[in-house]
Amino acid sequence: MKRIARIGFAAALLLLAAWSLLPVIWTAITSVSRVQDLTAMPPNIFPDSPDFSSYGRLFGFDPKSWDVWTTMKQSTINSLIGSVGGTVVVVFLALLSGYAFARVKFPGRNLVFFVCIATMALPGYAVMIPLYRLMMELNLLNTYHGIILIFSSAYAPIAVWLMRGFVAGLPREIEESATIDGAGRWRILLSIVFPLTAPGLVAVAIITFLGCWSMFVTVMVFSPSLKTLNVFISEFVLKTSIDYPMMCAVGVISMIPPILIEAFLNRYLISGLMLGSIKG
Repeated sequence: MKRIARIGFAAALLLLAAWSLLPVIWTAITSVSRVQDLTAMPPNIFPDSPDFSSYGRLFGFDPKSWDVWTTMKQSTINSLIGSVGGTVVVVFLALLSGYAFARVKFPGRNLVFFVCIATMALPGYAVMIPLYRLMMELNLLNTYHGIILIFSSAYAPIAVWLMRGFVAGLPREIEESATIDGAGRWRILLSIVFPLTAPGLVAVAIITFLGCWSMFVTVMVFSPSLKTLNVFISEFVLKTSIDYPMMCAVGVISMIPPILIEAFLNRYLISGLMLGSIKG
């Protein structure tokens, strides 16, 4: 009976993995296919010979497509600046706010924390118009500062919530001993809380970076000139046709950073989230 259960569980995992990997595999195959193969009836899903001309155009190997390479390079830079900048800001705010909500007693602490967390339940589209007017008044449209600000505001609440749990799970005796030795709050924060919550900070950084990297509608609305890779993909949807191989080639390139993060930093993400769930 146990063997049947294990076989069934393994089969379910294989089906789930296949379901999750199918879009990635399909995208990779389409990126090395020709348009006529994809639009044929019936479509030739598996090309007889891979066609890497789409990647050649993206990386500037085709002199006629040098503008495509220039746009993709700038889009990659924009994605990195927005994602890394937003991640740095969110991690900094989460560390300070999480410590304040967990350890510092001030009037209205629980109310402020509740309001901060309640913003996660508010749909982003509900505040997009007033936020757009605010960004326009502050001259932050089509700027890196505006992108980083929007990304930070989107992921700061969940980061603060996670870091509050991480800090609240730390033994108070360690901080009390440091206080007796004459350490102030900043010394305690930087010398004790920061090292002990490092796994949590890494988890927050990974979640924030992956979320910022996948932003599409937000960038389209607030920064159409500083297009990211996700926005760049949409440019291959023309009025009368769709360049599927080019779209999928950019999609494959845009998947590389998340895949690398999941491959090499996944254990830090799991350990950080487990730390918060056990101690929080």
